[in-house]
Amino acid sequence: MAFKFGTLKADVAAHIDNMVEEWAALQADWGLTDGNLDFSIVNALRIWDSLQDCQVVWQTSKQAKENEQVFPLPFQLPLMPATEFSFDFGKERCPQPVYAIDGGDQTAYEFTNSRRGGAGLATYGWVATQEGAVVEKFPKARELQLVPADVLDLYNFSLLAFNQALVLSPDSLTVRKFAALRRTQLEFLQLNYLIDRVQPGTIILLDGFLKAMFTPPVRFIHEIGKKTARKGVIIMGIAKRSKINMWLHFEEYWDTGQVSSSWIRPPAPVLDEAFRSISGEDTNQFLYLGEKGRGIGFPIAATLSPLRKSYYIVDFNCYDFEAAKPYLNTMELPEVHAKYFPLTTKDKDFISLVLAQVAYYSDKVTCLGYPFPTAAAHKLVKITHNDVRKVRSLARSELLPRGITLKDIKDFQEDPRKILDAF
Repeated sequence: MAFKFGTLKADVAAHIDNMVEEWAALQADWGLTDGNLDFSIVNALRIWDSLQDCQVVWQTSKQAKENEQVFPLPFQLPLMPATEFSFDFGKERCPQPVYAIDGGDQTAYEFTNSRRGGAGLATYGWVATQEGAVVEKFPKARELQLVPADVLDLYNFSLLAFNQALVLSPDSLTVRKFAALRRTQLEFLQLNYLIDRVQPGTIILLDGFLKAMFTPPVRFIHEIGKKTARKGVIIMGIAKRSKINMWLHFEEYWDTGQVSSSWIRPPAPVLDEAFRSISGEDTNQFLYLGEKGRGIGFPIAATLSPLRKSYYIVDFNCYDFEAAKPYLNTMELPEVHAKYFPLTTKDKDFISLVLAQVAYYSDKVTCLGYPFPTAAAHKLVKITHNDVRKVRSLARSELLPRGITLKDIKDFQEDPRKILDAF
């Protein structure tokens, strides 16, 4: 795939301009420069000149939200203990193309252990597959986005894309985390686009969970979940790695000599062990499905190939199940923890049917037991070491004509005496 330099090169040049301007300001504080250098700013999305201005806008937006119409408290779902359930099924063709969305993130260049400036890279894309082949993809070739480690850039993108600012401490974010947050934002924005594009009955797979730690906002994710359920589009998250440990359950199942694919609902003790609460009952909100939670995902452990003894945690959209359907056309959310969420016989049959259709795409030798669409999407968006080296070369080419290296900026921000001692 071709590596595109056009926009990325301009973004790197603008970001380096901004970094050098900040570095020059630090030098000026130490009397090392006259401060008359003319540098441009990096971020076309910048709205505010300072964090104080951003906080004023955020407080105004928050006050306006509090003054909106207050809905009555949502109906509380009955608290039912989770029960183990497994079901054997064969493979079934999906009548529509199966789509998959993925993204990638890496650190491009950073200073002082990634907490005092730098930039990351983010990618995103989707593929459509049918009968084991990619029939459509976007973009046609991998496209990299430069993500400055700038909290204002993060705030502005969130405000423009989701109409909601963020309350995050810049000190808690590394360069890689800035890139990871942007990747998640882009994945959900692409999902929102695909829902309008595809036909009812289509399955869309996401790499990871149907959740986000900080952004997109939880309300945005729930609106996506309701939108897909109303249209009849099925979205699922496929987590390659998870804290939910179901090995003992599947090993016991495989030891019986079973050779078919199966799924099981993770029991409550397993979920409690994976996402421990520091104090009180269910204070860990990762699996909570309401306002204080992280998204719409309902976890199921599934093995997708009888030829490979492995399993994945599959996140289903809670709004595809009977208990959450009363919320589809309201502003309310199902305020319940996933381990208490009730499943009907109809829900279990739905899970089996969807997993059977996904299992049909999980028999390729190159990714046996893992859905081929998600593997193809991962290949499309993967950021290679060569990509990172090229971006670093672009950064160096912008710095060297000014007589500056990345090491100069890093040394000065770590310890100004390394430069002062030279005078």
